[in-house]
Amino acid sequence: MTSRNIISYFNNVQTEKKQLSSNWLLIDNEKSYWDYKRQSYLSFILSLLPLFLISVIHLSIILNGYYIGHLFLTISYLLSICFFILYFYNSYTIFVLFVFLSFIISLCLHEFAHALVAYKYGDITMVYKGYLYLDILNYLDIFHTLIIPLITLFITGFGIPGNLYWLQLHFIRSRFQLSFIFLSGPISDILYILLFVFFYNMYTFLKNNKKLNVNPHPALFISLATSISFLVESFLLNICPILGFDGWGVIEPYLPYFLNDL
Repeated sequence: MTSRNIISYFNNVQTEKKQLSSNWLLIDNEKSYWDYKRQSYLSFILSLLPLFLISVIHLSIILNGYYIGHLFLTISYLLSICFFILYFYNSYTIFVLFVFLSFIISLCLHEFAHALVAYKYGDITMVYKGYLYLDILNYLDIFHTLIIPLITLFITGFGIPGNLYWLQLHFIRSRFQLSFIFLSGPISDILYILLFVFFYNMYTFLKNNKKLNVNPHPALFISLATSISFLVESFLLNICPILGFDGWGVIEPYLPYFLNDL
């Protein structure tokens, strides 16, 4: 083999290597592109998950012929929009709004649970008072809904609402029923808190999964953790057996009569 042929051979080999490298680079770029697209689609779906969940619940309520307050629905959808924004961006205003809206929804669900159990145990006045429709305007009371929670929130860090529902005791047939009516509110708080904990843990797991390669903004986790903190603190204080709180209402039916007269 002549030197010219040898040089030509090596040039051809180098050319083939370059073409092969170029092909691999093209494949890697294409793979990276599709990985990026998959990550983008998955992040978009995850950011809209609360909105999808609320929409499904809303649709099921409509299909079953029940009514739900429009203001409550608006606040719920607004909370899901805040979730979507916090998934991608950091905004202190949206963070505060998210925590505030989560507290308002918790308040409505809390009072709805009281009213629903009272209705099941015979207090039919809960229907025409509007307590069963999750209508915030029916729960709204300047002193109990705004003044008490704001004072306790800014002084102690606990946003504790007052008693917003008016129970007709002559409809209640046993001490257990009366006790469970007061307990139903804190139970709804626990379920609501567990929902937030579920979202926090699920998104933490997805973020730590390197195969999925999704990266929610830290502001989302801070917002969820702050909401959970406020809700847990409010629950713990509200369940204490102190006069005026649900904890007292749970044990009051079983107390001696002379203590009830104090």
